[in-house]
Amino acid sequence: MDSCQYNFTYKLMLRFVRMVRDTHFVRPHHERAFKRNAVGFSALFFMLIVMILTSITALLFVEYYFFAEQYKKMIEYKRTYRAYALLYKNMLYAEQNGLFSRSPVQQFFENNQLLISALPDKMQNVQKNNEVNSTKKEIKQQKPFRFKWPIERSRFWLSSRYGPRKKPNGSWGYHYGIDMAAPKGTSVFASSTGVVIEAAYSNKGYGKTVVIAHSDGIHQTRYAHLHAIFVKVGISISVGDRIGSVGNTGFVRGENGTHLHFEVKKRGKHIDPLCVLA
Repeated sequence: MDSCQYNFTYKLMLRFVRMVRDTHFVRPHHERAFKRNAVGFSALFFMLIVMILTSITALLFVEYYFFAEQYKKMIEYKRTYRAYALLYKNMLYAEQNGLFSRSPVQQFFENNQLLISALPDKMQNVQKNNEVNSTKKEIKQQKPFRFKWPIERSRFWLSSRYGPRKKPNGSWGYHYGIDMAAPKGTSVFASSTGVVIEAAYSNKGYGKTVVIAHSDGIHQTRYAHLHAIFVKVGISISVGDRIGSVGNTGFVRGENGTHLHFEVKKRGKHIDPLCVLA
């Protein structure tokens, strides 16, 4: 290798070394600044890690405290439920075997409302469901309320039923009762016991009408288009009492259309009288 070629190689290597030093290595004053920044970033990173760990620890502590309280309450409810369930079972066994003169289960629930309020919802729901079921059984056992015919069966014929029917002008309307066609003056009797709450001429098309509120507190009956009224408001009526006579007062179809218009209401709503007449 001659001297010219050696010098060229040396200069090329020297330039490469300088280039590598300038690009990949930090100069002294840059190195000091880098060390200072590294320390600051390290401290900030450490503080961030500490904050995250502290938050996680606090969250875990709160969750642990909450679940611990819930677990304690669950254990108390479980013990109370077992105790009352055992007591209820023993009392029920004693009642079924005739060891008590009257039902102690009902008496226990009536006299211990404060204790029962501390029971779990499941135990309270069992009691409520039993009460509802017993009430439903009592309602099913009750006989349906029946009315007697307000006119003797041999003295009338059924001229119009309950439901939709055509009016004299051709339009459709609704008939809220049944019509019993009978001779004028035929006696009209109370279908059941009750109190007279209306006995006068009605301007609503009923003519002379009588309304009775019955003793069950649910039903009302109306006797309309009467020729005469034999009762007054406020008097008590027994089944079969004579309250009026058949006529054609009010709005009736035809001049000689004497009949009794009979309506029945149950809890304030009209029902088909044929469903309750016996």
